[in-house]
Amino acid sequence: PFFLPRLSQDITAEIEAVAALASAPLSIVGTPVHGSALPGAHQQNNAALALELARFVMGSQGRVLPLAAVDEGLARVFWPGRLELVQGVLFDCAHNVQGAQALAAALAASRPRPRVLVLSMVAGKDVAGFAAAVLPQAEHVIATQCSSDRALPAATLAGAMAHPALQVVPDPLDALAHAQTLAGPHGQVVVAGSVFLVGQLRAHLLGHTPDPVVTSDPMPTGNFGPKSQK
Repeated sequence: PFFLPRLSQDITAEIEAVAALASAPLSIVGTPVHGSALPGAHQQNNAALALELARFVMGSQGRVLPLAAVDEGLARVFWPGRLELVQGVLFDCAHNVQGAQALAAALAASRPRPRVLVLSMVAGKDVAGFAAAVLPQAEHVIATQCSSDRALPAATLAGAMAHPALQVVPDPLDALAHAQTLAGPHGQVVVAGSVFLVGQLRAHLLGHTPDPVVTSDPMPTGNFGPKSQK
């Protein structure tokens, strides 16, 4: 299944052609799910796709997906780090341009101001594209450095972005504390740009004990082979 309103006619036609060539069943989902506990229009669209897929799988087994189960599942669904509000801080794992656009759309529909964006990104990401999508939604931007071994230095990240109120705070915990001060009692802190950063700061706020195994990128050089032992 795919969600039609998010795709151009050319892409839709191409998907239809590939499905026909492979003799694969194709479902076009044109209406987002309403009632999902996950915030953001993009997550309602994703829920619609998941629901259509579940119906197809159940149907292939001669079973019917109970409406009560659908309603309960949508009402209770929980996805940590995806537009998740934790102690007043909004966490979102968006780390590419498409994710930034979805995040920006969700932020544009909310009211808390001033908004302070805390960002860290790893090497190889489209920093300029990410920044162009989401930075206009923030009054303040703080560049920091997450725990990944591919994390861009905070100053390097800041140098690849443009914002009138851009600051560099290399330590993520210090960056979060500073962002909370800037946001004040009525503003909003948003943490994004890296799953590593979201995980680290989310665990900090919740008082979770960090995993003793240091988080690392399995492919720090961008290669699919094993790391060099030199």
